[in-house]
Amino acid sequence: MAATWYQVSGDVRLAEPLAVAGAVLVLEAPADGAPRRLLRLAAAGAAPTVLAAGYFAEGTLRASPDGKAVAAVWHESLAAVQRREAGLRWIGPGWAGLPGELPRVTGFAWSPDGRRLAVGRHEAGRDWVELYPAGAGAAAEILGSSPQWWSSR
Repeated sequence: MAATWYQVSGDVRLAEPLAVAGAVLVLEAPADGAPRRLLRLAAAGAAPTVLAAGYFAEGTLRASPDGKAVAAVWHESLAAVQRREAGLRWIGPGWAGLPGELPRVTGFAWSPDGRRLAVGRHEAGRDWVELYPAGAGAAAEILGSSPQWWSSR
């Protein structure tokens, strides 16, 4: 899914803002190829807060259906920002009960109720989709894999 970008100056673009946990987040992408920054927008005239910087995959910043968390593909792993009593907090890889860092993430989707994450991965010529209960710390269920996605029987 391609992101919608807005040119804000000659060298900086911003992705469409995303409401999460009562805050407004936006992904900033410098034109010079520097790492993208995940920003929490502040009141008019105040500087935004940098929550994270790195190589976010374009079009992967997505809010959970309940609006309390956001996840993205970051450095080919899955990372998130979650709501805490003291405000938003950058979690990074290995969050929400997932078993440590998940390498080679190609994409993900929240379930409609926000209780599960389907995570696409690729490694050594093999692709597969894993289903994780969000925040439960349980093992993944593998939904399908390639090169053979389904049986011919």
